[in-house]
Amino acid sequence: MAEASDADVCAICLSGMVRGQASFVAECSHAFHLSCISANVAHGNHDCPLCKASWAVLPAVNAAARPPPLNGRRAPRPPPLAWARALQVARSTYEDDESLQESTVRANAAAATGGGAVVLTTHCEFPAVAKSAARENFAVLVHAKAPSAAASDAARAPLDLVTVLDVSGSMRGHKLELLKQAMGFVIDNLGPADRLSVVSFSDEAIRRIRLVRMSDQGKADAKLAVQSLVARGGTNIGEGLRVAAQSGRYDKRVDDGGRAASVDVGELYADEERRFLIFVDVPAAAGDHGVTRLVKVSCTYRDAATGQAANVAGDDAVVQRPVEVTDVEPSMEVERERVRVAATEDMAAAREAADRGEHASGARILRSRLQAVQRSAPGAAGEATCTALMDELCELTARVENRREYDATGRACFFSSMSSHGRQRAGGSFGLLCRGGARKSRCKSQAYFTPAMEEMVKRSREQRKATAPPQTHKRQQPEAQSKPQRKRHKYI
Repeated sequence: MAEASDADVCAICLSGMVRGQASFVAECSHAFHLSCISANVAHGNHDCPLCKASWAVLPAVNAAARPPPLNGRRAPRPPPLAWARALQVARSTYEDDESLQESTVRANAAAATGGGAVVLTTHCEFPAVAKSAARENFAVLVHAKAPSAAASDAARAPLDLVTVLDVSGSMRGHKLELLKQAMGFVIDNLGPADRLSVVSFSDEAIRRIRLVRMSDQGKADAKLAVQSLVARGGTNIGEGLRVAAQSGRYDKRVDDGGRAASVDVGELYADEERRFLIFVDVPAAAGDHGVTRLVKVSCTYRDAATGQAANVAGDDAVVQRPVEVTDVEPSMEVERERVRVAATEDMAAAREAADRGEHASGARILRSRLQAVQRSAPGAAGEATCTALMDELCELTARVENRREYDATGRACFFSSMSSHGRQRAGGSFGLLCRGGARKSRCKSQAYFTPAMEEMVKRSREQRKATAPPQTHKRQQPEAQSKPQRKRHKYI
């Protein structure tokens, strides 16, 4: 125990430690209120919350400092805390999560393996290049597709899902009802090997239910916790929950000679696809070589369900080398990806213009890109991906033209589209509701939806339709009704 100076600040509650208050100075020289650090130690934390140094000497923990038992009601936290700091202190305090049943996990993992593997294919910009010609920045598309999921509903790896729900005052009314309905759908579609935890936040964060297996009883407890949510207070997500992600960027490495490169694709869902454009230099062919091998592709990955590693070799990217080349059509696969990448870049440019207040410029960028997509080979051919991209550009143009629309829905829609295209993964959708509840428009990227995602969306719509309250139709009165004739009185 030590007496702290007036200038010291408790690293847990961020308030000053004045003379007369009980304090604790650790071996690492970080100082805390005794009550704050005692509550932290009572949760089993024996490391410094700031530097993570292990302590040999711990503060005494009295009964008053011990937290109430974790019964799924409230997450213990020190008094008024910056939320980012609270996450750092409390992130390892939960020791009551329900354990997994290993037999169920193994059974589901076995069901998820259908013997499929990632499929790698390559597409060259042109199938042939004249033998005497040399080409720079020749485009090669590498296409990776994950194996399909088995037909069984249980055919996937078990998951631990922690939902963080906004229950601030802005969620009152219909928004909160939609949130509860969505959570009910999520709970219904989790299996007994999955675990779910529900955390809500407004002025503070509350853990409504621990990480519990979704058995029948677990689902009932989770639904009860969700239905008990009440919207009130302010919104405090906190800096600790904010994640900045750069869309469309993957970790990649290129060796010094430029002869080999690798890309970290990350996780793939069943049936998900990734496309990568690679630009290479094609030298003039020497001798009697009839083909030139440009790229040799392979993939190493680990199956999430079984944990087994796999190595897959794809088709080599090769071009024919005839003496002369005439009337060679470009690859539609390569052109489609070029169109998509260019459109994504212009979406980012239009958003930046709108953020500067240049809404007319942002709309002009998107209109120009729309015309370019229409003129492209896949766009003129009515290719489905380009058609969806054109619809998306039209939608974004309407949302960027004026400040009110952009601030209300446009910025969020731009971020959703850019994130979806950057990650090549299905994102959220945004809809505008007119007065009376009619749907005005939607903004979404369906190009990346997998069959499993489409099936889940279908289930959600069917469930929403089945649980929707019956609509009452008012009896319509005839537009023209004969008015009763007023009795005329004749006065003499």
